Amino acid sequence: MAIVFISPKKRQRMFFGIMMVSLFFIFIAISLVMFLPELINKNKNIPPDMSFDQPDVVINFKILDSEKVKALEPFTRLETEFDYIVQDQDDQQMSGTILAATNEDAQKLLEKSGYRVLMLKEVNLGRSEPFVSY
Repeated sequence: MAIVFISPKKRQRMFFGIMMVSLFFIFIAISLVMFLPELINKNKNIPPDMSFDQPDVVINFKILDSEKVKALEPFTRLETEFDYIVQDQDDQQMSGTILAATNEDAQKLLEKSGYRVLMLKEVNLGRSEPFVSY
């Protein structure tokens, strides 16, 4: 009579192997139960009443030639705030802010008003550190 010793590591490996194989077969069985009807019915034709009917879409491009569309005005450019320092005819310095679309537009507006522009700078709106709490 022989005494056979099976090491615990070998038992553990055998247990996990049996569990993996059984889980694999259970997964295959569940997949077949779920997807077999889909695979069987795959080749059947869809009845015409269940198919998608594409609606007729008619676009009226004549509306673009109408008077209402022709009377529309385009959007103006977004105005930016600028800080300025100017000198008037009496050589007195004045400072303030002006709204204009670009730096050149702001300079033209100030020169048209009779001022000599000494400094013109865009005002940075917002915060320099947006992630710092108040």
